[in-house]
Amino acid sequence: MAPAATQDRDGSGYERRTLVAPASLCELADAGASFHFSRLGNVRVWLNGKVHAAETEADCRLDAGRPLTAEETEYLNAYLLHIGRRWNDVDQPRHRDDPA
Repeated sequence: MAPAATQDRDGSGYERRTLVAPASLCELADAGASFHFSRLGNVRVWLNGKVHAAETEADCRLDAGRPLTAEETEYLNAYLLHIGRRWNDVDQPRHRDDPA
């Protein structure tokens, strides 16, 4: 189900949404997955040292991961930005095939 969206009362044009984590992401988090941006700014889900799921097809091919759904991608983008993660964080995992 799509999240509810409301226009700010000041007419600024900004839209506020309430996002709810999809059950699939909760299950991955319970299994120990971590969520990060790639160096290109795409979402990756890491589990047991491998890319388990990803936003792009190229990232999925790295370790035969599954593609993230649009709902998962929207939630993870908002969540990662909210907690201050960025594509250039030095502590994020890097895949062995990532460019240096």
